[in-house]
Amino acid sequence: MKKQNEDKVDWVDKHSEASMMLFNIVGEIRSLARAFNTTGNRIMGADLVTIAKDIEKANKDIRDAIRESISEFIKRCEENSKAVVEAALAGAFIERELTK
Repeated sequence: MKKQNEDKVDWVDKHSEASMMLFNIVGEIRSLARAFNTTGNRIMGADLVTIAKDIEKANKDIRDAIRESISEFIKRCEENSKAVVEAALAGAFIERELTK
């Protein structure tokens, strides 16, 4: 069971690192866009800004999907935990009734 939990944490860490890498790449592309704009090549600068925006959107979509997946997993865990507690309380009530 421990290995499975480590894999899940590793999965989250890998996606966080990849997201940060994409964020840094966008910064580099924007820097290049500014350099092209400064040297008078506004077409290339505009193209690079468009690419940076596309990468930012894709990164946001990925982060949102991961966040939603994690939220759904937590919701299922909460529901399962609630069912276990309810069953335990019902069992305790039945036991109390039987020992009266």
